[in-house]
Amino acid sequence: MRELNCSEMVIVNGGWAANLSDSMEGALSGFGQGSMIGFLGGAKVGGEAGGGILGVGVIGSLAGAFMGGAIGSLAFLGGMILGKDEINQLAKEYIDAYTSYK
Repeated sequence: MRELNCSEMVIVNGGWAANLSDSMEGALSGFGQGSMIGFLGGAKVGGEAGGGILGVGVIGSLAGAFMGGAIGSLAFLGGMILGKDEINQLAKEYIDAYTSYK
């Protein structure tokens, strides 16, 4: 059995970051997009749960802050592993699915 070269290993393993700069760009991009997705999702769920109890959006803001930090941290790790292009594509697919009203 012959050994795999670097380009074949990238194709086989499915999408690791190409180099350190791609990994860092992916981590920062993933953190930003993941935080925003978590913040908006938490605010939507928290706002539906009790938006009028303590004022406009207080529970939504608290839920959004918690969810933004949690999802942003996971997206940071995902971006570091996968790279900028892959994490941006995953975030775009999630946003498209989340905002579609079909």
